[in-house]
Amino acid sequence: KKMKRFKLPLLVCCLIAIFQLDSVQAKNDFNSFTSVYDNTDYKRHRFAIDFGIGGGKGGGAFDLGLRYQYNFAPFLGWDALSVKVGFPTKDPFDENPQLQFMTGLRGTSPCFYKDMSGFFALSAGYGLSTDTGAYSNDGGVCFELGTGINLCKNIYAGYAFNLQKINIGNVSSKGKVHYFRIGFVF
Repeated sequence: KKMKRFKLPLLVCCLIAIFQLDSVQAKNDFNSFTSVYDNTDYKRHRFAIDFGIGGGKGGGAFDLGLRYQYNFAPFLGWDALSVKVGFPTKDPFDENPQLQFMTGLRGTSPCFYKDMSGFFALSAGYGLSTDTGAYSNDGGVCFELGTGINLCKNIYAGYAFNLQKINIGNVSSKGKVHYFRIGFVF
């Protein structure tokens, strides 16, 4: 019993010592890592306009989007609100534009050549058809996964996979579109 009483305080002391050593090391690592941030010019609040053209099984489409991005740090941001209008060129759902409202995360790599860097984006939200006909439009979940290259501070190009589920009348449709996307960030 006495040994058990002795083990707990010893364990707590060891954990505190490890935590202290780790925090000192983390502070040293942070100080050496801040040099990466020193040369990084980033804005907290950014707006972007993007244009995509693509296709998938059952048809093609092009889209136009507007997004507001809040950056937590130079390499991590939140796409707080993204609004996209997709225009099907062949019938994945119907022939009317699709409207999507999404939010998500965006990660950016450090610059690897001049102002060029890579990015990865993941967004989800709600989408609906703009069809105002006799059918009831229930809308549905939408999801987008994107990756690409920031060509400079204000222009990017990449690939995006967009998935949209919409219920029009009694018909449930799911559209998968692969986009080539170019965008402008302000």
